[in-house]
Amino acid sequence: MNDEAITLIPFSSRSAWEQATLGSLPSQSWGHASGLVAGGIMAELAVVRSQGARMLLPFHRRQFDGATDIVTLPGLSGALISPTSAAPIEAWSRFAKSQGWVCGYIQLSPLNDALDPPLQPDEIRSNNALYVFDLETWKIGSSVGYNMRRKLRVGDHLGAKLITDPERLAEAFPRLYLDHLTLMGSAPDFTENALEQWFAAPGILAFGAELNGQIVNIQMGRRHGTWADLHLAGATPEGRELQAWLIWQAIESLGRDGLYRLNIGGYGSHGDQLHWMKARFGANEHPLRALRQIYDPARFAQLCHQTGADPQASFFPPYRGAMLPGPTPQPQS
Repeated sequence: MNDEAITLIPFSSRSAWEQATLGSLPSQSWGHASGLVAGGIMAELAVVRSQGARMLLPFHRRQFDGATDIVTLPGLSGALISPTSAAPIEAWSRFAKSQGWVCGYIQLSPLNDALDPPLQPDEIRSNNALYVFDLETWKIGSSVGYNMRRKLRVGDHLGAKLITDPERLAEAFPRLYLDHLTLMGSAPDFTENALEQWFAAPGILAFGAELNGQIVNIQMGRRHGTWADLHLAGATPEGRELQAWLIWQAIESLGRDGLYRLNIGGYGSHGDQLHWMKARFGANEHPLRALRQIYDPARFAQLCHQTGADPQASFFPPYRGAMLPGPTPQPQS
């Protein structure tokens, strides 16, 4: 029996979106999508059913030289398949081809580490990792080593105060986020409108560290169901030393609130300072895997040719990477 069905839910259908994502993951929620829409990303949710499995795929369509490609919404959750199966992915690929789209970049949930049957090696890649805490079992005394425990307590030694007042954090976060990226020489991924909307939407999570009366570090994310994500941060130069301490405060707080999992994301590049810190937190490490689907091979090859892009480039789709200024961009994550 063929039970294949695909439903597309626009952002404007809030009740249908919220009903479809009950018990799902934070960046699949309508509240998360609301910030992206405020920043100019037209979010949609696909519900894909095939062979007894269901995939939740939050995505948006993008135009390039008259062609359409799709990508999962920015966030840590990706597409969630339950039970784990490749059937909904294959159903989505057939649907995308029928729509005349060129290709798709689909980040998978950390809950979908393995797919059965496995996909072709050139269709799925892993270029990073996500760190997910089991809040029921994680303990500072047994889950991390001595050196990391010392780092987690830096805030205590410096006299840092935990700030959870949403109004203060909402006011301070856009400045901290944008100033931090400017200092690092990076362009912001999200607009101030997006940040403001996220703080206004239900499910917001924010934890701040205060030194000498000034908020110097904020970890921001969202809770949904039994999961929480911390996917954005902003900090002054001195506040960066408090990141591990602040994540620890979040772990303790969310555990007391009855949440089961906390996803703190990945890192910039393998071996960097962020990777070092997160790898030593005692969280479960999941490969950050993404599907690279090509729906229209001829149009895909044409776009790569006209932009001078290598079809086998690490960035996907290659024709978008070829148009970006500066050094060769890293794969999306």
